[in-house]
Amino acid sequence: MGWAADKVEALIKEGRSPSEISKSRGVSQDVTLRTLAALVGIGRLRRSDIFYSIPATVRHTVENTIRERFTGKRQTAEGIQLS
Repeated sequence: MGWAADKVEALIKEGRSPSEISKSRGVSQDVTLRTLAALVGIGRLRRSDIFYSIPATVRHTVENTIRERFTGKRQTAEGIQLS
């Protein structure tokens, strides 16, 4: 991986969210998310590094929405994305 991946890795470890990284680099979130997935795939980042870079208020809002909407239902991440 190159310089861009090194920069994305450093920014995540600083606590910058994927959307902040995309804005600062002037690229789409898709590009940033693909880079993050590649970094996880080769073991340079953990998914939790990415998860905890997202502000707690946003994480809690998403978690609560999913919990309320899918209470009592077995749901996969793909199913939630499609809903």
